[in-house]
Amino acid sequence: MKKTLILLFVAIGLGVFTYYHEELGTERKLAKEKKQKALFDAADLGGFVGVKFPKLTIKKIDNRFRVLETNQLVDERKFQGVLDQLGQLQVKKIVENTNGSGGQAPKLERQLFIPDDTHQFIFLFEKGEIPVTLGKKLEYDQAFYIEIKSPKETKIVLAVDASPETRPMTERDHELNPYKYKDLITTIHLMPSFYYDNHVWRSLDHYPHPKRIESVSIENNRNIKMLIDYKQGTISPSPPAGVQLLAEAFPDFAKALLQMEGGRVIDGELAKDIEGQIARLELQYQGKLATLQLFRKVKVQRKIPDPKNPLKFKIVTDQLDGHFIKTNLEKDLFEVSSSQAKILFSSAQEFYEKRIYKNFADQTLTLDGDREEKFGISFPGGEKADLVIPRGDDFQVVMAQENSKYHPQNKTFSELFSFLFTPGERVSSIDKEDLGLLNKAFMVLHHGNHLIHLIYNERELLVMDPLNKIKINYYVGSDLPVATEASAYLGP
Repeated sequence: MKKTLILLFVAIGLGVFTYYHEELGTERKLAKEKKQKALFDAADLGGFVGVKFPKLTIKKIDNRFRVLETNQLVDERKFQGVLDQLGQLQVKKIVENTNGSGGQAPKLERQLFIPDDTHQFIFLFEKGEIPVTLGKKLEYDQAFYIEIKSPKETKIVLAVDASPETRPMTERDHELNPYKYKDLITTIHLMPSFYYDNHVWRSLDHYPHPKRIESVSIENNRNIKMLIDYKQGTISPSPPAGVQLLAEAFPDFAKALLQMEGGRVIDGELAKDIEGQIARLELQYQGKLATLQLFRKVKVQRKIPDPKNPLKFKIVTDQLDGHFIKTNLEKDLFEVSSSQAKILFSSAQEFYEKRIYKNFADQTLTLDGDREEKFGISFPGGEKADLVIPRGDDFQVVMAQENSKYHPQNKTFSELFSFLFTPGERVSSIDKEDLGLLNKAFMVLHHGNHLIHLIYNERELLVMDPLNKIKINYYVGSDLPVATEASAYLGP
């Protein structure tokens, strides 16, 4: 027992030794290396509040970053991407180090490395700032010079961009690699508009999330008013009897709605005479009510120099046509593309299941290969057959009975089922007029108790299930996506 305890203490001792001298030693070594490679230490300067670039200043105001020159909100995802890029700068070698605030290398010596302050940006902190100036790039290496001024010291270092290289290049090109240096210069001189947060719901929430939506209602000049209740998982108008709801349509719509982004933001104080409202949306979001209006026309004022007196300006009003969004959350307007505006013309149909087989309550045709599927087919000329889709990964159609005079054509059946598993444009309940079209079907598919009629009528292909009383409309024009003749399906 005593021997066992001794061995145990020895094992514990070895473990403690290994932990302190290997694991903690490695951590300390990595931390030391990281500190040596860092451009500066801002531990004594308080929290980070922004960056001053040559063409703009980004600063945190009331817990949101803004472009100071224009007072526009910043898209913090873009800003973070720039900070991540700057964060990849690492010190390779210290060239010159002068202690004390404001100190720097002799002027002539500095010009050898840092010709001027053209490529300077300044990190802003609560208790001070740190200017960083990009200098020359080496001709024989991808490294370049950087000057860093902090309250404690001014130093010129040889630095590298440690970010992964995404461009394909030879080993020699990688050694010289001018691209990261050029990308860095481009980033430093980005225009203010790059950083603007043009998301329509930017004032609703810092990062709006689909799961926080409670309800959405939409009115427009095309469709019936739609109400989506996310708490209940319902929609009004509700689908026709027998038609399922698409569960995935709810989060997809919410995501698309919250990601709406304008091509530009128009200052609300300069926007006059907003006209032509074509859509209105109400959004309940975590107890908040947000409203949105979509307009087609707006008049925007702008200042231009007076040719008679350059010191004065004239006010010019421009008539703009397009799609313009105004919310109750802020004064500014968002100009959006037609594809973005399309979200506000969504209809309840987009939440309905518009594939005939997916609405079978009692029997389902999946074609996933996990089971054998039986079905029948018949044509107006009297041709008919009982068929089987065997279990397996490869799609094929065979006769249910041997010694038949027909031979199923796999390619044609594949095109048929590909079509039937594609959502139509509209689903509705069959009415009396529709029942009169059943005898015009060019094909009837038999699956369990369901008789699926395919009818071509006035440039539409109609798929009807009289048992479920469901009709699905496909707008196909003059080119039918499926064959209509029996011989195309049942060859000799």
